Amino acid sequence: ARSSSDFLQRRDVIASPCCSHTLLDMKAAVRAPVPEPVRAVHLFRDVVQLLVVATVALTLWADAPASGGGFAEAAVMSNQTFGSLYAARSQTAVHVWASVAEQPGEAAAAVGLLFVTISMMGNSPVAWVMATLLCSVKQPDWERHVALLTRVFGGEDAFLFHGFGIVVWLLFAGLFLVHGLLLLPLEWGYPRWLADLKIQPDKTVGAAKLQKVARVSLLNLLLVLPYIIFFTLIRKWSDGRYGVRHDGEFPSKKQQLFQFGALLLVDEVLFYYSHRWFHTPAMYARFHKQHHEFTAPFALSAIYAHPVEFFLSNLIPFTIGFIPLRTHMVFVYIWVTGAVLGTQTHHSGYRFPWIAFFDEQPFFHDYHHAKFNCNFGNMGVLDLLHGTDMMYKAETKKRDAALLAKKAA
Repeated sequence: ARSSSDFLQRRDVIASPCCSHTLLDMKAAVRAPVPEPVRAVHLFRDVVQLLVVATVALTLWADAPASGGGFAEAAVMSNQTFGSLYAARSQTAVHVWASVAEQPGEAAAAVGLLFVTISMMGNSPVAWVMATLLCSVKQPDWERHVALLTRVFGGEDAFLFHGFGIVVWLLFAGLFLVHGLLLLPLEWGYPRWLADLKIQPDKTVGAAKLQKVARVSLLNLLLVLPYIIFFTLIRKWSDGRYGVRHDGEFPSKKQQLFQFGALLLVDEVLFYYSHRWFHTPAMYARFHKQHHEFTAPFALSAIYAHPVEFFLSNLIPFTIGFIPLRTHMVFVYIWVTGAVLGTQTHHSGYRFPWIAFFDEQPFFHDYHHAKFNCNFGNMGVLDLLHGTDMMYKAETKKRDAALLAKKAA
């Protein structure tokens, strides 16, 4: 197994663009820490991103005035002058500000929801597109979606929910395959400008292992469909008291943000403890060892696991909260998309430049695959509580002490 010190030295190298000339020299001595100017640049980038998120979220949330029009549409109209474009944008800004003043809590929730959704999805360009599309859905959009599914699957509740189940499965499987295949060339060093960002650069996946991953992952994806169909029928069997819903009041941004926090808490608790359970000797040997065949994971290996583990430690933790919370289906779409893109980012083996500076992923989970017996959770809260992140933190402190000693010498 790769040594902890090498792993964490790599962590510092990737974090600092000033060290790009030594990125490929993994056998060199201890690296210099991330320079303060670089930290400042990263912090500035994150602040700018937050401002962009706020602008996009508030613009999507507030109903734009009819005369505002889109900037791209206005720009191609020959009869529009720069002054009229500026006036249209100013009118939109005034309208957004008035909406914020009228409903400050809902506006803040809109910003918070888009921010945490993009972060959950990995902060990538794909994450921005998907989060923006899904968080922009409003009641009229949803009604058109329901009308379409009603025409295809019929109006009876059970058949309609079969339709929702199929849509969720297509979203889950389609995103997993497309996004995973999009990241696959990185395993062979393409494109070159991202190859230097690989956390464990000496580990690659061969054709034989890739075929094995494909077989297991496709089987798990197929098994998701009956699980989702079964899950959607809970509403019918409970006479609407439990389970996901598609009708009734469309969830506000506050409600969606609450759902996000509640589901995140449920997932973290159930995933952490089930994951530790699968690391007990009997469960590890029987089930979890398969997932740890890759000490350096890649995106498509995210659901490379025994079906028993996949259901108990992956599917159930991130979906069981739907039942008591009566999650609206529009947020199910958001949550499923976030789970797929997020887990593939955590298993990608790459620290992409767009990931927020404060985010420990994918270092945190990649270290788990490298060392096996630490970093069991997603967020690190329960690892902190139970001390299962001590190895990771001890190596970090040891590295920092060595860096300071070398600098002082």
